[in-house]
Amino acid sequence: MGLVEVAPNVFKRVGNAEKREKISGTRHKISKKRNKVESSREKIDLFIESIKQELGLFVVPELQFHDERKWRFDYAIPDHKIAIEVEGGIWMKGGGAHSRPKNILRDMEKYNEATALGWRLIRVTPQQLNKRYTINQIKKLLKFKTI
Repeated sequence: MGLVEVAPNVFKRVGNAEKREKISGTRHKISKKRNKVESSREKIDLFIESIKQELGLFVVPELQFHDERKWRFDYAIPDHKIAIEVEGGIWMKGGGAHSRPKNILRDMEKYNEATALGWRLIRVTPQQLNKRYTINQIKKLLKFKTI
């Protein structure tokens, strides 16, 4: 399996995709849940692979960076202390988890603590994750090294 650019700055995995089961014209509930999990795993693999291919960097998903609070980054490049946080649900009607006041305050505390520990943070939407935008943000941080 490999990555192919299907549109400008948009990459997709190429290979044998599992066919979705259909029962009487609708997907079976178990199959639907399985496909969601596989889809999210594929996105993780796709992002990690694209950064590895494009920049030659090692990316860790769900890296725990704080021992006491058990906070995790969605993705991290530990060798350069770069964290990538995917802010999902921001456009949902009624707001997603990241747009509720209590959760915004929780995220602020997490991000401030990460910064105090020397991490540099990139925040993206799920739609931005596998696009050139995120790679360019990582490149900017690699050029700007703290003393």
